[in-house]
Amino acid sequence: MQPHDVTTPDGRHLEVLSGGDPDGFPWFFHGGSPSAAVPYAPMLDAAAEAGLRWITCSRPGYGASSPRLPAQGPPRFADDVADTAAILDALGLDEFVTLGWSGGGPRALGCAALLPQRCRAATSLAGVAPRHAADLDWAGAMAPENVAEYAAADAGAEAYDAYLVADFLPVLQ
Repeated sequence: MQPHDVTTPDGRHLEVLSGGDPDGFPWFFHGGSPSAAVPYAPMLDAAAEAGLRWITCSRPGYGASSPRLPAQGPPRFADDVADTAAILDALGLDEFVTLGWSGGGPRALGCAALLPQRCRAATSLAGVAPRHAADLDWAGAMAPENVAEYAAADAGAEAYDAYLVADFLPVLQ
């Protein structure tokens, strides 16, 4: 496992991890929401066996990654695609494949749409749909804990922090 500190064009720092086959074809993993760069042995082992270099990062404001500046406005998936490109550039990588799980799904699909010369394949695994799509019950098939977390996030930073302390941290113990 190799840590990297990548500086974005706007001066933020992103916490990046890579593993698997260091000489393998790059595989960028976009984790679920919230997301920090955490090594996951089964994924790293699978990457190494497949000859892939596994890369992931902590999203802005998570782990050791700098948050986005308030002046930059609310975060958008396209912003995370730009961060992905900055990471690939810093690592000297031109092409890659990507997999996004849950909240990472739209980010992986965004890479395919916005980086078509670089992204050779993209997969969304249990990815979330566009939140305000017409005729879509966005939370309809979500687990109750996901609905509760999104409701807390929608209520603001203070409510989300309280939710994480009360409902998420006990899961980790």
